[in-house]
Amino acid sequence: AAVVVTGLYLLGFVVAIASALIFRRVLRTPEGSGAMELPSYRWPPASLVLRLAWARTRAFLQSAGGPILLVVSAIWLLLEVTLPSGTSLFEAVARTLAPLFAPLGLGDWRVVGALIPAAVAKEVAIGSMALTFVGGAAATAPMGFLPGLRAMGTGLLEAARDTLTSLWGFGGGGDEVDSVLTARLSGALTTAGAMAFMVFLLLYVPCIATLAALRKAFGARWMTFSIVYQTTIAYLLAWGVYALWA
Repeated sequence: AAVVVTGLYLLGFVVAIASALIFRRVLRTPEGSGAMELPSYRWPPASLVLRLAWARTRAFLQSAGGPILLVVSAIWLLLEVTLPSGTSLFEAVARTLAPLFAPLGLGDWRVVGALIPAAVAKEVAIGSMALTFVGGAAATAPMGFLPGLRAMGTGLLEAARDTLTSLWGFGGGGDEVDSVLTARLSGALTTAGAMAFMVFLLLYVPCIATLAALRKAFGARWMTFSIVYQTTIAYLLAWGVYALWA
């Protein structure tokens, strides 16, 4: 696992540098100065930190909140709408896209479907596959405000504990859902397909917040170009990894 993660990190670094060198020659933009005079470092007062944090958070929400809300709403619609055949719209879309990813060893619609909500945040891919491969948790009975707060606090403490035990290796393995997901993924993905999936997930479109920031800084045209370029590079390199590994 350590070798794979390190390899993915280096691959992302190489692709970024190579893209920068290519675009520098193609776009022929004038070089700017990289020098920046740094201010004197001082410990800022808490009130100033809070004001700046609020101002920048508000500015981000005003500029990026719309696109983020739009994409999240679209994904929610895919997950919640059920077709007359009984399947969800999410499954129908994933099954339609699955043949396009078959050359990458990703023919299972549940694996391909995980890439859809991952457009919001890459780490959502694991949760998506847990739902489609293992199934959702049992419905929670309605509870009052105070019991709900206690349940949220308990869940937060358990999540923090699980994170620490996983980080330091004290827990001795994942929970039951992780074990079932691992077993079922091993039946749906070969090693080559898993490598291709991780490469594609690494390199295709960044999270929606990044795309919204790109749109604000450079306009919709360059945001669209970024989506097409990164998805194309991700597909080609994932195909190459699958072909070499298989």
